[in-house]
Amino acid sequence: MKIYLAYNIIDAPYGGANQFFSSLKKELEKRGVFTADPSEAGAIVFNSHTLGGNKGNGPATITRLKYQFPKAIFIHRVDGPVSVYRGSGKHRFVDYLIYSLNYDLADGTIYQSSWSRQANLNLGKKPTVFSDTIVNAPDSTIFYPPTRDANFVDRKIKVIASSFSNHPNKGFAVYQWLDENLDFSRYEMTFVGNTPVEFRNIQHVPAVAPRELADLLREHDVFITASQKDPCSNALIEALHCGLPAIALRDGGHPEIVGQAGELFDTKEEIPSLLERIVGNYEFYQHNNQLPTISEVAAQYQSLVHQILQAVHAGTYHTKKLSWVVFWYRYMYYRVSQVLRAAKGKIIGK
Repeated sequence: MKIYLAYNIIDAPYGGANQFFSSLKKELEKRGVFTADPSEAGAIVFNSHTLGGNKGNGPATITRLKYQFPKAIFIHRVDGPVSVYRGSGKHRFVDYLIYSLNYDLADGTIYQSSWSRQANLNLGKKPTVFSDTIVNAPDSTIFYPPTRDANFVDRKIKVIASSFSNHPNKGFAVYQWLDENLDFSRYEMTFVGNTPVEFRNIQHVPAVAPRELADLLREHDVFITASQKDPCSNALIEALHCGLPAIALRDGGHPEIVGQAGELFDTKEEIPSLLERIVGNYEFYQHNNQLPTISEVAAQYQSLVHQILQAVHAGTYHTKKLSWVVFWYRYMYYRVSQVLRAAKGKIIGK
């Protein structure tokens, strides 16, 4: 069965969803099951809400695809909740949009972490018949551990953080505190990506392409993320796949991702002692990354598709279909919502 990814992949430094779909596409091509033509697809994977932020694959386009190809299995990769991450109010609408798309179109739902699954259900998302929790994974030909062993003799310990988004919830208050309080006679720190703050001691490297980012990660020793309510941090996953132990805020999906490959903090003041703990037992943390590879993740996506397909063939499940009336109502609703929000300069999903 061929799989179509309803996501416009951008070949440039971009957000986590873009990087994941890029690696998933490459793996599906390797397996011989990817198609760039939705009419050839037995399954169509679409992402969260993409309200105008992913050109040509917003909710109106996904709705049209469902109407055009009612026999195809639609898999919804759910994010968020957005209102938990960005705050309630206008962002609650985006969560409503995600749940509406899921209810109308999705035959199967993929959550990126158990935290995200439960948080969405707590906000009122209705469970789908078929669902799974599948963590993201990066391109294994780009993000892989270094061949050298860690050696901290006669050199500073290299700490790194990264984020494509410059939203305050990405942890910049913590990074600014580290800029002012970290012992830079013992450590050096680099931040890669976009930042709303200026650093005095932390080296800032603007957003770079995946290969350059992976090279930078492998040149460092410990990764730090202080992002809040992050369902499945792509930056954290990329660092762990590059062999870096991690220190992460005890929030969102971080605890599930880090596992035994790092330490969690509740307050920024804990970070220096956690750094010392990791450095003192570096190999233990470095060799305890239990995250799946992109090959294993792609197999899990395929497994969910085959599970639904078996139920369809057995007659115990029928793929969701849109009547002409429901299709036009939903299509026009999503189109108008997209246009209005674009006109206000408040497109969400970039």
